[in-house]
Amino acid sequence: KLEYSGAPQSELTALAAGTNRKAVIDGDTENGFVLAGMSLTHLTKVQPVQEIVEDLVSEAERRLQGASHLI
Repeated sequence: KLEYSGAPQSELTALAAGTNRKAVIDGDTENGFVLAGMSLTHLTKVQPVQEIVEDLVSEAERRLQGASHLI
């Protein structure tokens, strides 16, 4: 709301102070923020870590089986 109302940059900066720490160090992503780069656009769904690792392992196994002719 402040940003759209034309609040001065100093007020916006003061509001954001410490919010990165809240998310990254304290794990409070509701009141903090996490920086994300261009790779964020590749996210299509939210998954548990175990599911992500299982998918990575399965994909690696599949690709390695198909790559034996390259050696």
